[in-house]
Amino acid sequence: MSQDRITYNICPMGGCHEFCIIKVHSKDNRVVKVESPELPEDPDWRCICLKGLSSIKHMYSAERLRYPLKRTGERGEGKWKRISWDEALDTIAARLLEIKKKYGAQAVRVDARGSSAIGTVQGASGQLFANLWGSSTFEGKGHSSDGGTRAASLFVLGDSKQGHDPLDCRNSKMMVLWATNASETKFRFARGYLEAIAKGIPTTAVGPVYDSMASKASRFVPVRMGTDGALALAMINVIIQKRLHDEDFIRDHTVGPFLVDPVTGRFLRESDLINGGDPQKYMVWDQNSGRPAVNGPGVKSAITGKYPAGDRMCGTAFQLVADKAAEYPLSRASEITGVDSAAIESFAIEYATTKPASIYISNAMAYTKFGDLGARAIFILGAITGNIGVTGGGVSTSIRSLESPFNVKKATMPAGAPGQKEIPCTLNNARGWVAIRDQDPYAIKGYLIFNRNLVQAYGNADSYANIFRKLDLIVTCEVQRTWTTDYSDIVLPDATVFERDDIYVSGNYVVYQAKVAEPVPETRCTFDIWKGIAQRVGLGQYFDMTPEDFIRKLLDSKSPYLKGITFERLKEEGLIRVQNPPDFSSEFLDKKFPTSTGKIEIYVEDLVPYGEALARTQGKPGKPRIRCLSIEISPLLHDKEEQVFYRDAGGP
Repeated sequence: MSQDRITYNICPMGGCHEFCIIKVHSKDNRVVKVESPELPEDPDWRCICLKGLSSIKHMYSAERLRYPLKRTGERGEGKWKRISWDEALDTIAARLLEIKKKYGAQAVRVDARGSSAIGTVQGASGQLFANLWGSSTFEGKGHSSDGGTRAASLFVLGDSKQGHDPLDCRNSKMMVLWATNASETKFRFARGYLEAIAKGIPTTAVGPVYDSMASKASRFVPVRMGTDGALALAMINVIIQKRLHDEDFIRDHTVGPFLVDPVTGRFLRESDLINGGDPQKYMVWDQNSGRPAVNGPGVKSAITGKYPAGDRMCGTAFQLVADKAAEYPLSRASEITGVDSAAIESFAIEYATTKPASIYISNAMAYTKFGDLGARAIFILGAITGNIGVTGGGVSTSIRSLESPFNVKKATMPAGAPGQKEIPCTLNNARGWVAIRDQDPYAIKGYLIFNRNLVQAYGNADSYANIFRKLDLIVTCEVQRTWTTDYSDIVLPDATVFERDDIYVSGNYVVYQAKVAEPVPETRCTFDIWKGIAQRVGLGQYFDMTPEDFIRKLLDSKSPYLKGITFERLKEEGLIRVQNPPDFSSEFLDKKFPTSTGKIEIYVEDLVPYGEALARTQGKPGKPRIRCLSIEISPLLHDKEEQVFYRDAGGP
């Protein structure tokens, strides 16, 4: 009788983005059970849900793609014929070379890092091919369907991925779960919330549905869908009217005291008032001297009011926020949101007077047109009450985790590789899709999409499908059929996480994703697929290696987190906690914010040209947003890696 083999992996049901570690039991080249492993060094990271426990069914599903397919009908028509791997790869290579000859290498886009490809080698091998080919990419990076709350966080706090550890709510005196049903969607969050609720911490659930998390809360606020911004602005108005805002925090850590030029909408600088003045120094109204002064030590800045500066009266940024919030008195907010006026008022008062208070804001509340603007109001709510940058507080969007310590650059950018060409003016994916749709500034004719279901996941499927119909070549690689595979020319069947070797980071752990079963006949892992394409287009010498060789390159890193972690050790142990991992339990405790001003931006100067410097419940006429597919976006002017964009219910 064969021995039960124990290995580790990452849950392949990746849509939740929790990337839970799983302990895999296999026997006779077959997975028989998965469970959550013991994590004695970090037990709070241990987590698994029903999807994870049933992920074996994903591997052995009758719906798996089991051989390459070639389209025989129109795109989306669902007519296919079975072909061999040689025919599939030969066809892809020939079409790629045709496109390169006619339009240039940049006419091909490679999208190789979808969330269902749980494995660093799988995505990085696609990056290697893209860099060798010289394919096109977008300038910005980000989430195409979950961007609203993340964009709000980026603009207000300077970081789209910030978030307290969910267990930090144990230190809260009040919790607010805004549009999040964590007990069904984010188990790791739910554990912290349920523990805090059991301790008697007052909890308010806000959302359109009385879900399982709301049933555990001490208060439920049944807000009408898409009106969260009006609720938050009304709460801000109550807090300011009752003088419950934290003046010192607003003065010291936000742009609240900055004077705003009423003509340009920009912050007033020293250079605006003094010849030769510093354009990087912001002006405030000094209550000691009774005149404008550069914000800094020795200055007692006013946070409310309007004051003479040069030839005009300039209000403080906080005053402008207060004026905007005043447009949402309780009566109007109640009419908009469907929430009783008294309930809004009591919610606002309790939040402002119970410190520290934490808010978790989910992606879901921004899945409406201009939802990002409403999300910003919630971040401002946290800022004006001094609940940002404190243990037990925060307005969180996600769990902060260790960034990949692997040497991806070394593995994917060999000497002499042209690298990927960024399409101009595509600071986010939405603008990139505009460029593909309009074939401007140059043609995009080929698209290789690995493990990403764009048509279904991004919304407004017809818009994406219409764009796909304009392309000469679409290749997808998936484990199962999706809406996106239906619009492809060639569909390639991928191996699952149990059928290949790879590595990944989950929380503070490096995981060796051991191969425990042979791939289903006629399926292949993506590394082998990229290798097969590269060999046929003259780039095979760069893929003259095994997945193990590739893993060794990734581990050849100077990251301090990988100190002492060798390939041999990782393969033997399967699961290693990195050395001295960073503490992400609370964000911004040093009160340093990576915004353009270095402060919490309750007024976003960069969005003045678009009429969106202030949080609001809907857009304002002005320079138009870019309208594309399922998304209506504000311009993301910050040149950061965490560029994100917004979702909209409309079409192009």
